Amino acid sequence: MGLVNISNEVAEGANILKKRVLNSMFANIVEEMQLHPQELTIELNASGYHQEANGSYEEQICALVNHLVAQRDKSVKAKIPMHFWVRPAHTKTMAQFARETIYVLDVHEDGQAWIQAYAYNEVIDAKGKPVEIGTVCTAPTIQAKALLHDLVEAGITPPCHGAEVE
Repeated sequence: MGLVNISNEVAEGANILKKRVLNSMFANIVEEMQLHPQELTIELNASGYHQEANGSYEEQICALVNHLVAQRDKSVKAKIPMHFWVRPAHTKTMAQFARETIYVLDVHEDGQAWIQAYAYNEVIDAKGKPVEIGTVCTAPTIQAKALLHDLVEAGITPPCHGAEVE
């Protein structure tokens, strides 16, 4: 479900940001999926497009773009199905859009923690053309705790996902 208790002003700002980020995803989706073809199937399956994941490359790209268009057109105040939740591709694109690394702390119930650092990098595609893509790098528990300590000391608190963090 989406957020229901947010002001219209906050919703309007969030919708504008969401549309800009999703428009950024459209700009190089073909190039990024050619560089990382496994991501296309992962994104389609996570988005509920299981049948389309078995289609041709063009059908797969079309299904993913149609899903992203539906996300772009849906208000942040709307109730949404689980497959509308933000995926790593969105967070990578947000890092590109913001031109900043985004740190996400993932804490599991067994106490294990990882920090994902979402960023961007320019790579060269098969045609020799430079393409900016989103990246994600995961650090295991020991490194995650050290990085979390450094981030908090610097006044940065990463979003936490998973078990409650004390």
